Amino acid sequence: MKTRHSTLYALSGIIWLGVGIMLLNLGLGFLMAGFQGQSFVTNGYSSFFFWLSSFTNGYDTTAILLIALALILGFAKGRFVLQKTALKSHERIAKLENPTTIGNLYTKSNFIIIAIMMGLGMLMKALNLSNDIRGFIDVAVGCALMQGSLAYFRLMMQPTTRETL
Repeated sequence: MKTRHSTLYALSGIIWLGVGIMLLNLGLGFLMAGFQGQSFVTNGYSSFFFWLSSFTNGYDTTAILLIALALILGFAKGRFVLQKTALKSHERIAKLENPTTIGNLYTKSNFIIIAIMMGLGMLMKALNLSNDIRGFIDVAVGCALMQGSLAYFRLMMQPTTRETL
């Protein structure tokens, strides 16, 4: 199946955005898992969370602080790391015939990195990391992927240098 370069950029952006939204939602769920009604259930949180809450005057403020820090870290990673990845992908795809096959969306090394990231996610689950640590990581990675996806959407709007029929 052949498709235009802009379609490949859009597809990759949609994938990054979708996974980012899923991880962000998952991470927020972990960070907020202890808040049930008017009480806070302490099961599943690390000693770091409770230590930090002694400085922030409450569990809710601690959760909000961790969410804010994860969003800042994720934004920075997406802006300075993942956008560069998207640009490298753009340069690689721009050198291909247009239209090209959808199999050119990712390289073998991209698939290896994706498998490693999925493996790390499964490892976090297997290690039974505390809600606050796992939630922080998921929010940061989700935000980074969402920020990185914007680069693909911007690249989708740029004309490619190589047009063939």
